[in-house]
Amino acid sequence: VERCKAAVETSDGLLCIGTSLSVYSSYRFVKLAAARNIPICILNVGETRAECEGLEGITKIEAPIGTTLSNLVEKFQKV
Repeated sequence: VERCKAAVETSDGLLCIGTSLSVYSSYRFVKLAAARNIPICILNVGETRAECEGLEGITKIEAPIGTTLSNLVEKFQKV
């Protein structure tokens, strides 16, 4: 947990993929990032705990994870 907290604290952004963040063990890192004004992006289908609790500064991509990540990899391979 301490290593993850340190990683979040020194990051330029936090990307959460495929999680509802309903379990506090992962949600605590989103709260930490939000408290430090670190940009947060969530790729998930369905509402997340962060949205339910009204955390500010979150970018949400409401899309299927497999398809979205596959398309992203394809685009990077063409660059």
